[in-house]
Amino acid sequence: TVLLPEGTERREVARRLAEDGVSVRPLWQPLHMSPAMREAHSDQCSVAEDLYKRALSLPSSTGITDGEVAHVIESLSRILQTSH
Repeated sequence: TVLLPEGTERREVARRLAEDGVSVRPLWQPLHMSPAMREAHSDQCSVAEDLYKRALSLPSSTGITDGEVAHVIESLSRILQTSH
């Protein structure tokens, strides 16, 4: 999992990574943001909301190769350098 810099558009980074053949997922949706919990009471969950907005789950597996890891790192680094 990677936490993107503030102001970075997570969906745009994910789209560009997909173009490079890197599948990513958003972290997880905080429970209080779930449609099923819309009417439930919740306190301020600013940390969870920030993580949801800025974090991406990167490929991980016991079978991922060093070359695949390098490709993910290179793609993400290039995208982040050009997104500001």
